[in-house]
Amino acid sequence: MDARTETPGSGPLAGLRAIELGSTVAGPFCARLLADFGADVIKLEQIDGDAVRSMGKRKDGRSLYAASILRGKRIVSLDLRAAEGQALARRFCETADILVENFKPGALERWDLGYDALSKANPGLVLVRISGFGQDGPYARKPGYGVVCEAVSGLREITGDPDRPPPRVATSLTDYIAGLYGAFGAVMAILDRHRTGRGQVVDTALYEGSFSFMEPHIPAFQQLGHIAQRAGPRAGIGEAQEQHQHDEQHEALERRLVELARVARQLAGAREDHGPRRVGNPAVELAVDEVGDAPEEEADRRGAGNHVGDREV
Repeated sequence: MDARTETPGSGPLAGLRAIELGSTVAGPFCARLLADFGADVIKLEQIDGDAVRSMGKRKDGRSLYAASILRGKRIVSLDLRAAEGQALARRFCETADILVENFKPGALERWDLGYDALSKANPGLVLVRISGFGQDGPYARKPGYGVVCEAVSGLREITGDPDRPPPRVATSLTDYIAGLYGAFGAVMAILDRHRTGRGQVVDTALYEGSFSFMEPHIPAFQQLGHIAQRAGPRAGIGEAQEQHQHDEQHEALERRLVELARVARQLAGAREDHGPRRVGNPAVELAVDEVGDAPEEEADRRGAGNHVGDREV
C-alpha cells in the first residue's frame, strides 16, 4: 500500500470503504470522487499496472494524469487472473461498502467476483459496474470505447460547426460522465441501504450517461420531429434566448449610432467656428458633412430626435 495515503480522509463519506477494481479512466475517476469526499479507497491494481500510468504528460518519469486520478487511494498490486489474486480480492470485498469496476461485462463472474458471489459474504455491498453499453442487452458484449459511445449517444453529432464533420472533445468525456453517474449512484445506494439493510448493483453505461446530456433535444424530436444539428457556439441556445441576444445587439448598435451623431454635431459646431476640418474616421467625416450642409433648423431637428429605421432613440 501507498504509505502516503494510509489515513482515510475526512468528509461526508468518511467511514465508508470502497474497493476499486477499475482501470484507465471511468472506474478510477468514479473511485477518485469517492476518495475526494472522504471514503477510504483501496485500489486493487493489476500486477502489470493500470494503463492510465502511461497516459498524459510525464514528470520525473511518472504520469501526471495518473498522479491526479489515483490520488487519495491506497494501492494493492495483485493478479486477478490467478486464483490467489481472486481470493485476495474477495477478502477485501467482505469488509467493503462499495466496489467499483469497469471491466467488460462478465469479467467479474469469470473470476467468481460477481455480485451474487460477493453479496453472500457481504449483503450490504454496493457494486458499481461501468461499461460501454450496460451489463445486459444486445450491445452489452460490444467494445465500449468512449469515442464509440459518444457517437451512439448523439453527443458527438451535435458538437462543432455545421459546415464540417463533428470533432472529438479533447478529453475522455463519456468516461467522466459515466464515472460521475457511478459515484452518484453509489451514494444513492448507500443511502438506500440505511432503509433496506442491503446493497445493490449500480449499472452505469457510457452511452447512456452521455445520452442524458442530450436532454434539450430529445423532447424536441419526440414532440416536434426536430432533429438537432451542429450549431457551433450557439448549440443549446433556445429561440427566446437567441431573440434576446438579437435585441441586445440591436440596442447596442443604436447606442453607437446615437453617440456617433452626438460627436458629429460637436464637430459640425467646431467647423462653423474654425472653418472646415477633416477627421480621421470616414464615417464621422460623412456625418459631419451631412450635418454641416443641412439648414440650421434641420440640424436642430436631428439633434432633438435621431431615428434608426422605424424606431426612435
